[in-house]
Amino acid sequence: MNLEKKVLYIAVAAAAGLIIVIAACLFFVFNRSSDEYTFYYSLTCPHCMIVEEFMVEDNTEAKINMVKKEVSQSRDNAADFLTKASQCGYKLEEAGVPLLFHNGKCFMGDKDIIDYLKENKK
Repeated sequence: MNLEKKVLYIAVAAAAGLIIVIAACLFFVFNRSSDEYTFYYSLTCPHCMIVEEFMVEDNTEAKINMVKKEVSQSRDNAADFLTKASQCGYKLEEAGVPLLFHNGKCFMGDKDIIDYLKENKK
């Protein structure tokens, strides 16, 4: 086998290996994000504070992949909140905080969120 063919085989093998590594990384990222909990809240919301207190007492953030998004001071977080609420079938005037989004489902209100977290912690 001549040198050019050896180089070609090595290049093809390296490219295939790189594709496998990229695919594995993407698989990990997308599977991890599907287990992500997103908590939308406002700093002035008393029901949000109840959920926050529960999460501190329960050490929730150490048990699950929780992302917190404050909606009253961030346009990006507010837009994301409205998108998620809409995906769950809430109309604009029905959407409110606290809201927990997990695996395509929304849980609104302190009682529903706390009950869901109690049932679904790892």
